[in-house]
Amino acid sequence: MINNFNKPRNEKSTKAYLQPIEDKLINNAYYQNVNHLKNIIVNKIVKSSIAGPSGYILQFEDNTFIVCYLEGEQLNWMIDENKPSPLHLCLIDLNLDDENSDNIYFDHIENCCGHAINDIKICEKTFSLCFFEGFYLNSTIEVKYNTAPKLKVFLAH
Repeated sequence: MINNFNKPRNEKSTKAYLQPIEDKLINNAYYQNVNHLKNIIVNKIVKSSIAGPSGYILQFEDNTFIVCYLEGEQLNWMIDENKPSPLHLCLIDLNLDDENSDNIYFDHIENCCGHAINDIKICEKTFSLCFFEGFYLNSTIEVKYNTAPKLKVFLAH
């Protein structure tokens, strides 16, 4: 078996390899939608958090909040003001697969309270919120054969 991972690459060949991938991502409608979010939430300080089986809410000190929720096989978002309504809470509380509800994974998102967001890292179907202190709220979607997608959210360094 030939393993291309062990071959040394120079910077020019790496850029040539990655450029089409980056172009495809940047021109993607999901990327454009989430990139717009960056202008809205950068520098906002998290006041509190709520997590549910299909998403989470971060409330900010300026009386706004973001709802990040699983829609199909991608993480979507919406911004609003004041307090989350029952509709917002419903978006994060959809039990997508009763049999595997114990697989829902939210780890320490409450620890982002008191910290300001400084960037967003966008993937193909998810995004992560980055904080000035060097940690980020990572979101991944696990899709297994014959089961509903699972959202996993955790703090990472």
